[in-house]
Amino acid sequence: MAISLIVWLNTHIPDWNTRTDRLINMRLETLDPLAVRFTHRGGRVHRTVRVHSIRPTNCYFYNAHRREWLTVFDYFYARYGLSLVDRNTLISFVGREELGLFPLESLAIEE
Repeated sequence: MAISLIVWLNTHIPDWNTRTDRLINMRLETLDPLAVRFTHRGGRVHRTVRVHSIRPTNCYFYNAHRREWLTVFDYFYARYGLSLVDRNTLISFVGREELGLFPLESLAIEE
């Protein structure tokens, strides 16, 4: 069974949304790696997650296919039809930073 990352964070790291990135990430590092499923495209990773305080509308990356800079917000809508909440949180994976930054809505935890 998979639950959304938001539900998992609320359950395992109480008040995570009121804490600093540093404190949340210190807590995440003490827990076992998570089985994370990508809900927007399929696939999964087994890693410790890392929280970053940046809004999807403020986080740009270069899309080589389109040859332009896009925000995470615009990319997820254009590519996957996913309307994101522009909350101040994106997620990466320890040891797999090349995968990029992901919005909370695109990740689920398999328990």
